[in-house]
Amino acid sequence: MDVDLNLPEDRLGPRPRRRSKRVWVGGTAIGDGAPVSVQSMCTTLTHDVDATIRQIEQLQAAGCEIARVAVPDKRGGEALKEIVRRSILPVVADIHFDYRLALMALDAKVHKLRLNPGNIHNKDGVREVTKKAKEQGTPIRIGVNHGSIGDRQPGDLRDEAQRMVDLAMSEIKILEDLDFDNIVISVKAFEVPVMVAAYRRLAKLVPYPLHLGVTEAGTALSGSIRHPQVARPSRSGAHARRVPVVRSRGHRPHPAREGRGGAPARAARTDEGRGHGLRGEWPW
Repeated sequence: MDVDLNLPEDRLGPRPRRRSKRVWVGGTAIGDGAPVSVQSMCTTLTHDVDATIRQIEQLQAAGCEIARVAVPDKRGGEALKEIVRRSILPVVADIHFDYRLALMALDAKVHKLRLNPGNIHNKDGVREVTKKAKEQGTPIRIGVNHGSIGDRQPGDLRDEAQRMVDLAMSEIKILEDLDFDNIVISVKAFEVPVMVAAYRRLAKLVPYPLHLGVTEAGTALSGSIRHPQVARPSRSGAHARRVPVVRSRGHRPHPAREGRGGAPARAARTDEGRGHGLRGEWPW
């Protein structure tokens, strides 16, 4: 006999949609009742424009609706303008640490940035990026990963999910203090219960749409088995093979692998994820 150990308010079943802000990634809407969209990350070297475009086309053919590319260096940044021009999908630029790469991405008219302002030590640079993103209407995804939150300090009694939520809230505050609210948020963890708890808590605190995912979910096979309850997995394996895994679940999309900004070998993503019958971000 199956026993549902979730609290009554957290059990699966028809529930009102969580209300959130509408954010546009190119022509694709997320949040505020929009259908949940599938996003994946290219595994190519971004400066290899032809290879990156081929992979984006493969992702689109598999059902992907948004493509993310790593921008680890100036060569990657210089390639963005041509990638955006040729891409059949909206393009997200994944930026780490260097605000100048974010400015290059905005000059290339990417459709979204993935950027944690707290990781950019040049605060004037953060202000410059935020100002330009606001002028262009470019959303920014704040992406907190459990593996990047640092070691627990003595006396810190928070659980891991709360540590992730608190870090996300601190990143959100940086943007809000700069009068920027065109925001998407993710709080990804390897352990599914930690991830689910973090998203549920965060959803009660902010009005922004959620980019769902599990980080470091494993191989294509093990990730599919281990995380059937997650909308956007993060697992290794060929990029385009992950999209049908997400789409194959009518009740919820499924897991892929968390790519880091500078590592093209890290696998595809199915983030703001739509499977058959899915509509909007999950209501936790």
